[in-house]
Formats: sequence, C-alpha cells, structure tokens
Amino acid sequence: MIPATCPLCGTRYEKDQQWKKTCLSCWIAKKNAEKDSSSGTDNELLTAQREVLRLKAELSVLRLARPQTTGTSAAGKHAYSTKFIGTDNPRELRAIHALMRRPMPREHLDNEVGCSNGPDLISNLRAKGLEIPCTRVPDLDRDRLPMPTPQAMQN
Repeated sequence: MIPATCPLCGTRYEKDQQWKKTCLSCWIAKKNAEKDSSSGTDNELLTAQREVLRLKAELSVLRLARPQTTGTSAAGKHAYSTKFIGTDNPRELRAIHALMRRPMPREHLDNEVGCSNGPDLISNLRAKGLEIPCTRVPDLDRDRLPMPTPQAMQN
C-alpha cells in the first residue's frame, strides 16, 4: 500500500493498485456522474460532490487549528494565530503529512521532512495557527544513560 493524495479533493488514501488515481469517494462520485450524464443529466452533480469532498479535506486540517489564544510561543518569537492560514512551503507540508500519520521524535521529523531544525519548523507552523502538541519523552543517550531533563540541566 502506497500513501497517496487524491487530486480532486486532497484527501489522503492508501493506493493498493497502481492504476488508482483518486480516493474511493471521488471515484464513486465520478461513476455516479457518468451514469447521470449518460441519462442526460449534466456534470453539476460531480462538480458539487468534488467541492464537498474538498471542503471536508480542508475541514479536517482546520480541526488542528489552535483555539482562541492571544499569547506568544515560549521563545516569544511568534504570536499565535487563531486560525490556520495554510502554507505552500514543501517542508511544512511534509511535516504536516508526517505528523498526521504518527507522532515522532524531532530527529525523525528532521529526517522525514528534510530539515535540520525541526523545532523551528514546528514553531512556524504553530505561528500559522496549527496546534501541534509536543511532549518530552524519557529516553536514553548513545551510552545508554538516561537523558537529563531541563530541570536537571539547570542545577
């Protein structure tokens, strides 16, 4: 199975056959429109169904939007937006897609996205209105010793 994005509505789907070009919802809408057009109905239904699917895909991304806030990030660098304003930055888009699949440590995000400063990338996405929760997970370093917490590093 290969992850793919539907060109008609923008939703993610699993492509299990090479010939599949759209998600199941768009394929069904297209087939229904073809039946209707063969009986004399126009393609307005297909267009409307595609628009509904596109809006549903946008809504799923907007659900990640941060609720009403007026504060700034911990670094004070960005004032958070209350609505996701979107992005066309390829790295940010790769980060969004990677984080929608599963949570991951910053090193894995750096590798998947193709950047060397994942925290700044996340900060930029938060400034654009996305809520991306980050939690500190206890881990071991390369010598198999527990990694120090920020409180222990300050002492």
